Amino acid sequence: MLRKEDYAVIKALQKRGVYIKDISEEIGVHPKTVNRALARKAALEDLLATASKE
Repeated sequence: MLRKEDYAVIKALQKRGVYIKDISEEIGVHPKTVNRALARKAALEDLLATASKE
């Protein structure tokens, strides 16, 4: 299970262009877990952006 800090690390490393595989090794999780975390984060940001426009 990822902690809030892990999500922040994932997002920061992704912004720097670090590969998913390398991010997963850094945090100690499977690459699919990193992909899911990024997908969740993107979905949440889209939802918040849509809600703020209404």
